[in-house]
Amino acid sequence: MGAGRVAAALLALGMLAAFPGAAAARSPFAWRGVIEGPYGRPWDVGQRQGMLAFMAGRGFNAYVHAPKEDLYQRAQWRDPYPAAQQAAFDREIAFAKRHGIRWVPNLSPGAPAIPPRAELTGRLSAPLCYSCPADLGVVLGRFERFRRAGARTFMVSFDDVRKQFARAEDLEAYGPGEEAYGRANGDFLTRLLRALRKRDAGARLLTVGADYLGTHDTPYLRGLRVSLDPDVEVMWTGPGLFSQSFTARDAKAYGRAIGRVPLVWDNWTVNDYEGNAGGADRTQRIHLGPYRRGREAVGAVRGFFLNPMNEATLNTLPFFTAADYFTAPASYRPRASFLRAAKQLGGSAAAGLRAFAEVNYSDPFERGDDAPTFSARARALQRSYSRGGRWPARAKALERELELVRRAELQLGARPALRRFVAEGRPFLRAAARAARTGEAAVALLAAERPSLTARRAHRGFTGRAVAPAVGDAAASRAELAGRRRAMGADFRETYGDRMETFVAAVLELDAGWKATAGRAARRVSLTLDGRPVEVAGDGRFALPRSAAGKLLVALDGAGGRTTVRVGRWSTPA
Repeated sequence: MGAGRVAAALLALGMLAAFPGAAAARSPFAWRGVIEGPYGRPWDVGQRQGMLAFMAGRGFNAYVHAPKEDLYQRAQWRDPYPAAQQAAFDREIAFAKRHGIRWVPNLSPGAPAIPPRAELTGRLSAPLCYSCPADLGVVLGRFERFRRAGARTFMVSFDDVRKQFARAEDLEAYGPGEEAYGRANGDFLTRLLRALRKRDAGARLLTVGADYLGTHDTPYLRGLRVSLDPDVEVMWTGPGLFSQSFTARDAKAYGRAIGRVPLVWDNWTVNDYEGNAGGADRTQRIHLGPYRRGREAVGAVRGFFLNPMNEATLNTLPFFTAADYFTAPASYRPRASFLRAAKQLGGSAAAGLRAFAEVNYSDPFERGDDAPTFSARARALQRSYSRGGRWPARAKALERELELVRRAELQLGARPALRRFVAEGRPFLRAAARAARTGEAAVALLAAERPSLTARRAHRGFTGRAVAPAVGDAAASRAELAGRRRAMGADFRETYGDRMETFVAAVLELDAGWKATAGRAARRVSLTLDGRPVEVAGDGRFALPRSAAGKLLVALDGAGGRTTVRVGRWSTPA
C-alpha cells in the first residue's frame, strides 16, 4: 500500500487527525521529530508509512531513518539500498514532503561498538576514513539518491561507535586520542555539509556525536566543537541515556560543549534494551503512558526527536501526547492529554484502550507508576475491606477496571483503525488479560471471606439473603488465585509493573489473618438495618419494608467480618 493510500485509510478510520498548521507554527521547538533509532528489527514499509501518516496529522515535522540493524545505514553503509527498498523510501519522501515533514536518511559510518545482529547481505563495510576524499564521495553518493527523491536534510551519526581511527591516514591527519577523533568527526561533517550545499543550497545536516549524554565537557567534544560548522545540528540524549528531566542549565552546559543549542534525541518509549534487541518476540516492556516533560526545555533546546518502540504503531498513543507538548508546553497536562489520546484513537473502544495503556504506563521518566486507575481502586478496596464493611462497591469498581483490561484485545480488535495496534500489542494484551484474571481471583478471595449480602426490591419492599463465609468456598478461591498467579508469573512480559503483585500480596496477607478465625466466621451471620436488628431465616433469607430504601444494611459474621451495602431506591417492579 502506498503512503497516500495509507494516509487516506487512516484518516477515514480516525487515526489521522487534522492538526492545525497554525498550532504547529506556534510551537517553540523548531524540530518536532521521530528518529527510528533503536536496536532490533527495523520497521517494515507499512509501519513506516503508518507512522508518517500519523505524524502528518499531529504536527511533527521530521522523520530520521536510523535503525541500528538496518544494514545499509550502519554495518554495510557503503552499499546502496536494493532498488525496491529505495523505491519505497522515495515514495515516503514524496509523501512526507507534501505534509511538511523532512524525511532524513542517516548513515553511521564509524566502527560500531556493538556488532550487528542482523545477517549481512554482503561484506561488512570498512569504517569511514575521515580524511580521505574518496570516502567523502562515498557518503555523498549514498545520499544522492535520497536527494534526487526530494530529501534536503541528512544525518551522519557517531553514537555507539569506537572512538578510534581505522586508517593510518586519519592518524597522520588528526593525531591520536579522543580529542583528535572528535576533531575528525567535525572536520568531515563540515566538508560534507559544504559538498551537499554545492548540490543544493538549502541542504541541512544533523549529527549525534560519540559523547551524546551528560553535561560535562570531554576531550572528544572539545575536538568536535572546534571543527564543526555552526550550521550542523547536534543531538543530545540529556543528562543520562534515557529520558529524564533536565534543567535549562543542563542543556546549556552540553550546548557549550558542542558550541550550539542542542537537539534532544529522546530515548523515551524506546524498548530495545528490554528484549527487542534480541528480536521483537522477546519484548519485555512497552511504554504507552503520556509524555512528561515540562517548561524547562523551552529556549534551552532546538527541539526533540523521539526514539520509539520497535512496535511502530504502539507509539501512536504516547506520541499523540508528545505532539500536544510540542505545540503548547506551557499549558500541557500529561494526564489530560493521555485521556484525549485514548478517546480520539480508541473511538468506541476508548475505555479499553485507556485501561490497557495504563497497565503499560510507566517509562524512563516515571518508573513504577503503572496502572494508576487500578492502583487507586485496589487501595480503596483494601481500605474499606478492613473497616466499615463498605467494600462491595469498591470491589465492583475494581472488577470493572479489570474487565476492561481482560476484554481489551476483543474490544480493540473490533475497531478497524486499531487492528495494527492490536497485532503489534497482542502479546501484551494477553499478558495484561492474564494479570487481570489474577486480580479478579484476588477480589473473589476477599469476597469469599466476608458475609455475602444481597437485597433486591420486591412487590412490598425488599428481599435478600445474608450468608456467613464458607471455609470451603474460600479454599477454592485461594486455589484459583494461586493458579492465576503462577500463570501471570510465568510470562516474561511485564504489565501492571509491580502493582498487581503488590495487590495480590496484600490480599494474601489478609487471607492469612482470616484463616485463624475462619471457623468462627463461618458459624453465624447477623444483620442490622441502620443499627437495628433484622430477622434472618435459617437459610439466610430476610425481608425489608419499603422504608428501608437508602439505609445501610450490615451483615456481621461470627468473627466480626462485615459486609455493608446501601439498600437501593424502591419503585414498583416492572
